[in-house]
Amino acid sequence: MLHKTLQRQLIKAFGSQQRIPKDLYSLFQTISDTYFHADEDRDLIERSLEISSRELENLNRKLQSEGELIEKEVEKRTQELSAERNKLSIILSGIVDAVIAVDLERKIILFNKAAENVTGYKVAQVIDKPIDDVIKLFDNATQISSETFCPMPQNNFEGIIYKKQGLKMLGLKQQQTYVDLLTGQIQEGHVFNLGCILTLHNISKEMQLEEMKLDFVSMAAHELRT
Repeated sequence: MLHKTLQRQLIKAFGSQQRIPKDLYSLFQTISDTYFHADEDRDLIERSLEISSRELENLNRKLQSEGELIEKEVEKRTQELSAERNKLSIILSGIVDAVIAVDLERKIILFNKAAENVTGYKVAQVIDKPIDDVIKLFDNATQISSETFCPMPQNNFEGIIYKKQGLKMLGLKQQQTYVDLLTGQIQEGHVFNLGCILTLHNISKEMQLEEMKLDFVSMAAHELRT
């Protein structure tokens, strides 16, 4: 039996199937078999494409479902982190010492009320600003860079990374204050985009009293000599 497509072509060429030369019939049968094989291959490809299409649809639905779950989890974690940050801000607002937290680019992300008082800046003025643009610290006449007092976290270190007493600090409009500086890091700093936390203890009054004592001793010594 010849393939229908080949039959139509032969009838068109010879007028009817009976007029096909018998000596060519075996050749046409071979060609017909090729047509049948082509149909089988086409059917197989179509079935494969249909299966692939269903698989892709199922995979797409699965990915959409997983994407929605991930999106909800991210939203949940974002809300939790925001709540924790708000709690931390409330806690920091009650601390006497100035506390400044910076991210991994050394940009300010937390700035408590005591930090406002000691620097002269308001929190809205400093958030997302580089720490070096807000305060300048000096050890005697030498300025200390943020790379020194706030190096970035390495090897999941947690604890105190810098400590220095009697530093001169310049804030808003060159407002001068003397502070003891303590810088710390947490182990999860890279996870929470937290570079370091600075604690600044204002010792300006102590420094003034010390200067007054020195002035008094100097004056007393001068009076005794005269």
